[in-house]
Amino acid sequence: MVTYMCPAVAFCDTDAGGVVYHTKYLELAERARAEFLVSLGLSNQALWLKGFVFAVTDMTVKYHKPAVLGDVLSIQTTRLHLSRVRIHLQQDIVRDKNLLVSLRIHLACLSKDGKPKAMDAQLHLALASLRETQG
Repeated sequence: MVTYMCPAVAFCDTDAGGVVYHTKYLELAERARAEFLVSLGLSNQALWLKGFVFAVTDMTVKYHKPAVLGDVLSIQTTRLHLSRVRIHLQQDIVRDKNLLVSLRIHLACLSKDGKPKAMDAQLHLALASLRETQG
C-alpha cells in the first residue's frame, strides 16, 4: 500500500455548503495514482516517453462520508491484481482513520495510439513489487 497525503481541502473543491464536490474525489485519486507511480521510481511522463499510458477502463466509487472544507485527506492505494496489460487498484480516501470514499479502478496499459500493450519488464516488476491483496 502506498499513501498519498493531500493538502487541506480548498474552497474550490467544495460546493456552496463546504462539502467536497463528488467529482473532486476522482481528481484526488488520479493525483494519488501519479504519486503511486513516483513511489515506484516511475512517472507518467517517463512512461509516455517509453510508449506506455494507463487508461481507466472501469471504476466503482462508493461514497461513505463527506469531506469538508479544510479537511486533510490521505489516499491509500493498494494493488489488487496485475497482469501484463492490466492493473486493478483499490483506493481509499481517508480522514483521521475514517473511510470517506472507496474506489476500485481497472487500468489498461496502452500504446500511445490507444492499443493494448504489454508492460515492459521494468514496469511490470515495479508494479509486482507491491504485495497483492485479497480483493
